[in-house]
Amino acid sequence: MKKVLVVCQENTARSQMAEGYLRFYGKQRFEVYSADFNLREVHPLAVAIMSEDSIDISLQRTNPIEYWQHLRFDYVILVGDISPSDLPSYLKTAKQIVWNLPDPAKAKGTEEEKLATFRTIREEIKSLCLMFIGQKFPLGVLSMQY
Repeated sequence: MKKVLVVCQENTARSQMAEGYLRFYGKQRFEVYSADFNLREVHPLAVAIMSEDSIDISLQRTNPIEYWQHLRFDYVILVGDISPSDLPSYLKTAKQIVWNLPDPAKAKGTEEEKLATFRTIREEIKSLCLMFIGQKFPLGVLSMQY
């Protein structure tokens, strides 16, 4: 089974959603983990909108990137404002994929407007995860800017 690490700056929303989708859709092919550079709690709106898609991420926890240094990953997916050059050396041997997605946790407005932002990013993440699982793009360094 291939090991995948999803890395984000804060590991509260984007990486948690990606971890949820990759675990759900890729459970027979991938072991999935997530990590961050700035430890926070999983965002409650991420939990809420993932439950709309019947995926429960409420028990997922944020982990500092050093937490997984004992594992060797096949893929590292960067979902935020992180460059592959920011990765610690023990992750640089993995194939690196960059999905530079906006952070829905920074959305402004009413609760409904924030939920709409989270849903938009969720759909992007879901699509990217399904492409990754189906290998619909080269699995070397891939950069997708949004």
